[in-house]
Amino acid sequence: MNVSIALTATQNGATVANYVKVLHLLKDDEGKVRGAHVQDTLTGEEWDVKASAVVNATGPFTDGIRLMDDPKKEKICVPAAGVHAVLPDHFSPNRMGLIVPKTSDGRVLFFLPWENGTLAGTTDSKSDITMLPTPTKEEVDFIIDEANRYLGKGVTRADVKSAWSGIRPLAKDPRHMDGSTAKISREHVVEVSDSDMVTIAGGKWTTYRRMAQDAIDKLVETVPELKSKASPCKTREVGIIGADRIGEVCNKKFDKITITLRENYNLDKDIAEHLMRNYGTRALQVAELEQSGFLNRKKSEHPRRLHSKY
Repeated sequence: MNVSIALTATQNGATVANYVKVLHLLKDDEGKVRGAHVQDTLTGEEWDVKASAVVNATGPFTDGIRLMDDPKKEKICVPAAGVHAVLPDHFSPNRMGLIVPKTSDGRVLFFLPWENGTLAGTTDSKSDITMLPTPTKEEVDFIIDEANRYLGKGVTRADVKSAWSGIRPLAKDPRHMDGSTAKISREHVVEVSDSDMVTIAGGKWTTYRRMAQDAIDKLVETVPELKSKASPCKTREVGIIGADRIGEVCNKKFDKITITLRENYNLDKDIAEHLMRNYGTRALQVAELEQSGFLNRKKSEHPRRLHSKY
């Protein structure tokens, strides 16, 4: 999803720079933020990016950028770790899920059929900010213990096929920073600093388009030179790359992509359907990478699975 959104942005005129870190903000003579001094973390190269305005949309790293703008700012971001675990598919019926609205400690837990398994989660606890969050034994044990309260079949650690952790960048009133992260609202907030930097904080994946619209609307409202050029926000009409149903290969039906993948790239039906569901029309480009030697096989060989079920 991250990559698809970034690629969609490039299709609409954006320049995307991955692995680039903001070292400090650039301000004009009036103290307004007008860019950033950045560094390529792979090569060490540094340069200035100048702009008419700056939007801070950095997730759990939100406060780091806000403090660059004003070191006296109160923090508004509360990083919260959420862990998911994958169990065998026999723990969930096909096309049917289960949600527990209130666990033993007041959280929400769900079980959903997902990729030949059962997705179980999620936890909610305060976390340090890190680039690579990892699930703890306690968090995985919590999911197992709660699962055993509601599922007919006993769940053990041996049933956990995989687990991962992510950091939610929850936004909270800086005057009330105590308490459980589970009680913090998942709504987003838009803030404009005295230097006209717009910060979008909080929120979640399911509302990312509304977050984008609110942030851009506030940006246009804040910066006069943008207001004269702006048109209404178009995020509702912009499809993510790969979602288009045009062209001979698609013929307005994504099913045709599955057929093309099987016939032209010698893929099993389930793999072709998986690629189609996840990449849309770009599934053909993914298959092309594989056929061109991405997985180090000869074109005459059958595609190699990385896992027996995937």
